[in-house]
Amino acid sequence: MAAAEEKKNMTNFIHFGCWNNLNETGNLKPVMTKLRKMILERQTSSLPEIDFISVAGDNYYPDKPDKQKDKDKTKTKGAPKDKKDKKNKKNKRKLVYPQHIETGFNMLPKNIDIHMIIGNHDLETNLDPTKPTLFVKDTENADTEAVDNPEVGCKIITTQQNQAATNSRIMYTLHDDRVLTNDTLVLMIDTSMYTMDYKKYLTCYNIFLKEDHTIETLMDKQLNFIVKKLKENSNIKNLILIGHHPITGVKIKENTVTHLKDIPRFMSVLTIIYNTLQKDVNYYYLCADLHIYQEGIIRLDMPAPNDSLLMNESKSASDTPNTSDMSSANDEFKDTSPDTKKSREESSNMELFVTPDNPSPDKKTYATNEPLEERTPILNQMVINQYVVGTGGTELDDDVSSVGKNYSFNIRYDLLDNVHYNLYYEMTNSIHSNGFLECNVTPEGIVFNFHPLTSVAGKKTRKRKKTRNKNHKPKKSGKTRRKTKRGRFKRKTIRI
Repeated sequence: MAAAEEKKNMTNFIHFGCWNNLNETGNLKPVMTKLRKMILERQTSSLPEIDFISVAGDNYYPDKPDKQKDKDKTKTKGAPKDKKDKKNKKNKRKLVYPQHIETGFNMLPKNIDIHMIIGNHDLETNLDPTKPTLFVKDTENADTEAVDNPEVGCKIITTQQNQAATNSRIMYTLHDDRVLTNDTLVLMIDTSMYTMDYKKYLTCYNIFLKEDHTIETLMDKQLNFIVKKLKENSNIKNLILIGHHPITGVKIKENTVTHLKDIPRFMSVLTIIYNTLQKDVNYYYLCADLHIYQEGIIRLDMPAPNDSLLMNESKSASDTPNTSDMSSANDEFKDTSPDTKKSREESSNMELFVTPDNPSPDKKTYATNEPLEERTPILNQMVINQYVVGTGGTELDDDVSSVGKNYSFNIRYDLLDNVHYNLYYEMTNSIHSNGFLECNVTPEGIVFNFHPLTSVAGKKTRKRKKTRNKNHKPKKSGKTRRKTKRGRFKRKTIRI
């Protein structure tokens, strides 16, 4: 009971992900220094103390030595890219430094609870032993290229587990929960299982859990956990979901704007959450994966109430819908051709979302930039405030501020034959900096405050000495000169 009461009194926590990068491109040290300093100062200041930390995965990044070599290559401007380079891009060599994993974990703040979940990079391993791309570079082969030491047995995540076990305050789990004050529930969940790459992660999931799962039983395990916690806390006013991948978002890579849709299988889980609570709740989603800070509002239209994937009110947590229905088709997120559009619409008993400007949307287009005020939702809608904080210490992605404030779009998801989801997203803020998010639960609501680094993120600034041209010769003069503080020369006044 004491532990439960202690949990309910918690009001303030820190959130970040994508952090443990001690390679040349990383920015981990200044972030951890700033975080440790803030936690220490809050213990004696009038501001609320930090109760715990949530870390949303990607708890290590292998080094990519070939990436730097590619940057060093001089390419002819406008020359077409070699097809071989594109083909071999995914087969680039990566190096795992176990000592870097240990060093990064040791940088985390001490004497505070840290709830940590898995990211996709933590699940990396060599799937084909005959064609390894991941190699371990430890003390035994520090002076080699490690090509004779391919990674086996999910070395990244097992090393992380061993390191977390040395600190009793780190809880590294598949999913977790915390009850905060003001009727607020925090659910930390895994999201890599909802991507279309779930098959390549299954080996490391089983090693991490020390259990033997299929993707269906793994999803059932987590869904049972989610529904159980929701029913145990059915009177909540605020639900904070924490996962690794954004539900959606805006990303710029190679001057191309991309609308994120990495976890299409998660839409059904959100529907179950929405229908389980059966009342007005403030929904928040904290995540990482995208290496910038980004705030946005998600509006997700709920499918028809009679859909087979929705939660039946009469079922208990143990009777949670079998997620095998969600994973039975490998192409749940389909790019349907116009030829099949008519037949699929006729087979569905659910109304389609329409916009005034596009009464018959093309299924091949997943994102359209339409102002939110012109949209007309016709179904129950789940509104989620999303905070992307993949800024814990790794190299930043490109700045997205160029797309403009309040940039918005919509995505249509087609899951199986009779389940359609329409999602609308409006980006409300973006900061191109490493840092972390402070989440403060107050009686008036939840206040989110991003703490960026003061320096330019991702780049080390160094003072450079001014260099003179080698052929430059200073003019000879009988008068003496001296430098000012700004480095400029000024004439010295001679008194007569």
